[in-house]
Amino acid sequence: MQPYASVKTTKGFTLIANGTDFEKAFTNFTIRYPVTEITRDMLISFRGKTYTIQYLNNVNEENVELEIQAKEVTL
Repeated sequence: MQPYASVKTTKGFTLIANGTDFEKAFTNFTIRYPVTEITRDMLISFRGKTYTIQYLNNVNEENVELEIQAKEVTL
């Protein structure tokens, strides 16, 4: 089975249109449902950035895809 991941970031226009603070912007990762358990205390490293996991969703409770909502760690 080949690795699979999809990454979506919240667009600035969407944040402005919804009156949302840029500090609340999330990045959504969708991956194949993992064999290893993923928990909210883990970190994601992607393209030189680190993200904290805010929310995990087993899409449709099918154990096929896991949606991860994450926030970039800023210093």
